[in-house]
Amino acid sequence: MESHVSLTDYYSQYIERLFKNHSFRKHFLDQRVFLKIDHRDNDKKAFKKIFAHYLEEAEFTLSLIKDEHPTKNTILLEVGAGLGLVYGYLKKCGYTIYGIEPSHSGFDENYQIALELFKTVGISASTYHNLSAVHISNIHEQFNLIFSNNVLEHIPQLEESLAALKNALKENG
Repeated sequence: MESHVSLTDYYSQYIERLFKNHSFRKHFLDQRVFLKIDHRDNDKKAFKKIFAHYLEEAEFTLSLIKDEHPTKNTILLEVGAGLGLVYGYLKKCGYTIYGIEPSHSGFDENYQIALELFKTVGISASTYHNLSAVHISNIHEQFNLIFSNNVLEHIPQLEESLAALKNALKENG
């Protein structure tokens, strides 16, 4: 995967702007208990720790797809794109990527928070969809590479969703 700047370095330059975004800050700080962040940390310190956690997870997701050697001509789909960190980074690096994140999956705010992220850092959300995997045909695209991380256990209708994703995968994808 081509890039001169790591995902972590790319987003770290925006941490102050993201902290100032009320919706983004609130969403992250609401994760304190879940991520076992010390309640004595001030908001900014807690925000940075939580952001570092999500960046680490996004870096791991990138490591999973590097072995597939995607090029800028590879049409990618991230299933359960969450906060949009991987989607946004690859989009900014010039990759053809689509992301789906349903807003009714138990992670109700993720889609809206991702849109806040994209707006704050200047990333197009044109191929980021509020959509369940079972409805992937609504995008009308075939993908070379479909990936996710820490998502399958959250997908209702798993068998139907996997069948729909398989149908959206290009031959030899």
